[in-house]
Amino acid sequence: MSYRLKNYSLLLAALLQVLPLVRNLCTAPAAGSTFALILRWGLGGSAVLGAYDAASGATSTFTTPSAFSGSVGTSFRTNVIVSIGGGNTAANNDYFILTSGGTSSPILANGQSTTVTLPPGLSFTSAWTNGSRTIGGYIAGTPTTAGNYSTTITVDSPGNASLGQNVTFAISGNTGPVAPTITGNPANQSGVTGASASFTVTATGTAPLAYAWSKNNVILANNANLSGATTATLTLANLTTNDAGNYSVTIANAAGSATSSVAQLTIIVPPAITVAPASQTVTNGANALFAVTATGTAPLSYQWQKSGLALANSTKYNGVTTASLTVAATATADAGNYTVVIGNAGGSITSSPASLTVLSAPSFTSQPGNFTVASGGTASFSATATGTAPITYAWQYNGQPLTNGLSSQGSKFTGCQSNVLTITGTTPTDAGVYSVVAVNSAGTATSSNAVLSVLLPPGITTPPASAMVN
Repeated sequence: MSYRLKNYSLLLAALLQVLPLVRNLCTAPAAGSTFALILRWGLGGSAVLGAYDAASGATSTFTTPSAFSGSVGTSFRTNVIVSIGGGNTAANNDYFILTSGGTSSPILANGQSTTVTLPPGLSFTSAWTNGSRTIGGYIAGTPTTAGNYSTTITVDSPGNASLGQNVTFAISGNTGPVAPTITGNPANQSGVTGASASFTVTATGTAPLAYAWSKNNVILANNANLSGATTATLTLANLTTNDAGNYSVTIANAAGSATSSVAQLTIIVPPAITVAPASQTVTNGANALFAVTATGTAPLSYQWQKSGLALANSTKYNGVTTASLTVAATATADAGNYTVVIGNAGGSITSSPASLTVLSAPSFTSQPGNFTVASGGTASFSATATGTAPITYAWQYNGQPLTNGLSSQGSKFTGCQSNVLTITGTTPTDAGVYSVVAVNSAGTATSSNAVLSVLLPPGITTPPASAMVN
């Protein structure tokens, strides 16, 4: 029975290639019939460059060349493509890429597996595509051994057509070890103190490859903060300024060595304030100056703030983005806390607040007034001054300072150092000009003059004398 089935399958395969009518009749055979078995497995036995597919109703063909060439150490890739004839598309469970050879590849759908024998360094990747007009895979890698190689790529559609193509590879070049070639040099790096930085190199060549990293032409060794000194990636942890320098790597094998280009490591030191801005006290109308001193990797940026709000240069503020800030013609509204934010590529830091105190000199809002009193009575003068507290007062009599107690004229004074002066038991000698001087840390002010008049009641200076007349 198997012999007859084989003969029938070969005959039917031939008919399907030349008789369109037979193809049409065989597109949908009765399920489970002997004819269907002949169609499904008989066609699967044909290995030709163009094969009829009962499912698609057309002939599918390879578009992949049958011969390839390459060289040892040179990257190689080629696609394996099968075009599904008649404008049809691959359906579910249709077409799988298979190969003959001795190396097993991953299992495909429905349990099929692929095997392939390829030049050392190359591999075959199968790619089943559903709902497409083309299917295939690719052969890729870097040949490592020269010679001529052949394999067979087979396309199998379970129950339908099968077609195959012999493929040959001609690999030229040195079959011995290949010296290292650097394909990716380490790149310049920058890192903040305390952080980490890494350098990486990529290279080709016959394995094993040995790596030796250097800093400023001195070979490095692994330690607590350095790892990968003999690998493709060098890592430095907990960076300090001592880690800055030029790094390179030498890669070697039995065939030779190669040294990378130099990669520079720049260490960024975050800003640190060494002299903080100091608090300022100025009088109203004067200028105030704040200054800061900082260290860190240049360039350093500065931004002055008042009460946490960034300042802008104006007629009031100058140097808001420098190390020194000037506040011009200060007024009481300028009083407050000033800070500066200093930054660079490694981060930023904000200074402690520096206060600005604006002092106002005394200014009289009420002046002492003239006063008239009868001799022996009490006189009083008052004045009020504004300005930065505390304000002290000093009363004067005819330009001379007064003190509490008896004056040189014998009168009693109280409040000589307050804004209210009281004179008790006035006498004519207390009459005169009174004023007061207001004093604070910003300056002094003298009030206007006030006149004290002391009135005497009538008095007999010469009593009438007795007289005798005729």
